[in-house]
Amino acid sequence: MKEQRSKALFGSPKSQKSFFDVWRSELVQSMTLVDILPEGNLYYYKSPYSCNVWVIVGPHTLVVAYPSGESPRAIRDRVRLWHEALKARQEPIRSLEMGLPVYGGEEDRVVGRVTVAWFRPGDWCGLAMEDNRPLPKHCNQLPVGWSEASAHT
Repeated sequence: MKEQRSKALFGSPKSQKSFFDVWRSELVQSMTLVDILPEGNLYYYKSPYSCNVWVIVGPHTLVVAYPSGESPRAIRDRVRLWHEALKARQEPIRSLEMGLPVYGGEEDRVVGRVTVAWFRPGDWCGLAMEDNRPLPKHCNQLPVGWSEASAHT
């Protein structure tokens, strides 16, 4: 069932663009802005439904990843690596040591099309489902072990 829902989300270029836009504009409104990096804004969301996620929103890009206990320095390094992989259209290494990215997409604004460089279905997809929106606001939550001083909001 989850795989069918995931395929429905990504079945056409139009649905890819809609999914991309929902994450970039609507869902991040309920998330904690943790940092502003050269690659984009780094958000964290602790979901009351199932999963927690990192979301990086660049000028024309979107990356979603599961947290794996990263320190502030480690997530900033991973964001850079994930962004490099996205630009190269390569799937990044996935491990607890290197992070757990599940989605990387980039929009070509000239043609209005999104190219998905990598996609791994999972419970994170449920956050974008219409039944779950709008998400409960969690704009002041930080990952376990982080302090206010480690976030640049």
